[in-house]
Amino acid sequence: MSNIDIEITKQEQLVATHSAGPAQWFRLGRLRRRNNQFTESIICFSRCVALDSENLDAGALMGFSFLDLFR
Repeated sequence: MSNIDIEITKQEQLVATHSAGPAQWFRLGRLRRRNNQFTESIICFSRCVALDSENLDAGALMGFSFLDLFR
């Protein structure tokens, strides 16, 4: 298991066991994106934006994930 997979697992556990805020969803989305899991990253970023509609970074990274997904 690679380091990024370990970090994803840790972040997923945090999201599952706590009431996850936008920061946790954003971090998980970034990790998923770095791991080329674009569909999963889009889900995370959309949850982040749903909790914090002013998070422009999450919106931008979600857009880039869509672009990468359809390449």
